[in-house]
Amino acid sequence: MPAKTGLSRILIYGQNLNSKSGKHVVNRLLTERELVVTVKRPPKPDTWQVAGTLNRIIGNPQLPIILDSFPLKLSSQVIRLPPINGEYLLEFTPADWLGNYTLEIWRFNMPLYSEPSSAITSGNATQTSVAASSAAAVDLLTANSNRKTFTIYNNSTGVLYVGFGVAPTANAFSARINPSVYYESPVNFTGVIKGLWTNNNGNAQVTEFS
Repeated sequence: MPAKTGLSRILIYGQNLNSKSGKHVVNRLLTERELVVTVKRPPKPDTWQVAGTLNRIIGNPQLPIILDSFPLKLSSQVIRLPPINGEYLLEFTPADWLGNYTLEIWRFNMPLYSEPSSAITSGNATQTSVAASSAAAVDLLTANSNRKTFTIYNNSTGVLYVGFGVAPTANAFSARINPSVYYESPVNFTGVIKGLWTNNNGNAQVTEFS
């Protein structure tokens, strides 16, 4: 489908699909930090909300590494993506009930987010391992005014919910990290960072840069 321009965004991908075909990989390498993703299905059901899951992946699409995941509804949604070095692909897993649908990917004419004028640099990295906890949120990092950024690798079979400054829950969290997924902080947050898993298996491998 050819690209077209809207008032504030440009359509860069569009495809008519059917959920019986299963997962769909968008055949376009992307670098954008903000995207608008639209799932359309006429007529729109009144009782169903979740249309599927959008994954950001790298590597071989047949054996992808999932960086992060976003549930999608039958609507247009702005997706804000943590920064990574290099390009990525998008993979959409539709709900079984969806049937015929249209998937559209838009980018903004002008980005909502501007990169800092100079890159963050650090000469000090501290690595820690935090055991998974599903009973109560635990500290992944304590407050550190010298922190420049941090990364988390969820080395667990459970989902890790992360809270910036507060304890997360499955319904209220700052980031959701799937098993065996790497997360990089999009902001220079220096407060306490807490984590809660869906089970007690494994750990979080945390690196703090200061």
